[in-house]
Amino acid sequence: RILKAATFSKDSDGQVQDLMTLAKMNIANDRAEEALGYLEIAREQMPPISDNLEFGALMAAAHALSGQYELAWGDLGRTGLEEFSELGYWKAYVL
Repeated sequence: RILKAATFSKDSDGQVQDLMTLAKMNIANDRAEEALGYLEIAREQMPPISDNLEFGALMAAAHALSGQYELAWGDLGRTGLEEFSELGYWKAYVL
C-alpha cells in the first residue's frame, strides 16, 4: 500500500520503477492479471520501456501465469532474453 500511495508523487522514472516493482510483487503472488495492469500503465508512462529486457521478461511471466500462452510465447521469443538461464523453464511452462 505504501508503494502504491507514493508512486504517483514521483517523477516519471520513479513511477515506472515502482510500477515494475508492483508487477514483480504481483507475479510472485500469482496475481498475473494485476501484474499485467501495472506493466501496461508503465508502458503508457514510458513507451520506450517496451524495449527493456526486464520488462519483456515480466510481460512473458505475467502472460504465462494468466493463461495467455500465445502472448507469452511471443514475449519469450524476444531477442536478448536467451541469455537468461530461466528461459527454458518458462518456455516449458508455456508449452
